[in-house]
Amino acid sequence: DCGGACSFATVGDYIRFGQMLLNGGELDGARILSPKTVHHMTVNHLGPEIKNTVANVEPHRAGFGFGLSVAVRTSEGLSAVPGNPGEFSWNGAFGTQFFCDPKERLVVVVGTAAPGELRKYYREQVQDIVYGAMVR
Repeated sequence: DCGGACSFATVGDYIRFGQMLLNGGELDGARILSPKTVHHMTVNHLGPEIKNTVANVEPHRAGFGFGLSVAVRTSEGLSAVPGNPGEFSWNGAFGTQFFCDPKERLVVVVGTAAPGELRKYYREQVQDIVYGAMVR
């Protein structure tokens, strides 16, 4: 109920949540969210006059804006990690990572408790490894 340390779920639950978003609001044949809600969540809401400075703290967030409860990759080439425009993600306070790439039909969740700067290193490494392992 309070972000950062109070809510909890399993990694499997988080993957199912990501798959539901990737499916446009459906999971296992059941409609959870409307397609319009998912679209609203996963598009950038920051206008051109708002500068996203999150990349000053987490370099892999360059080229991202923010939707409704997720970060959204708006362009290629700016982030320190591979991915595609339209990718959406969220990083947990203690190192948990979640990202979905609609172009690749990819959902990734990493559950971890990494202290301080180490969590940023692991987040970048995971994304590099996942995309590096993909055959195109």
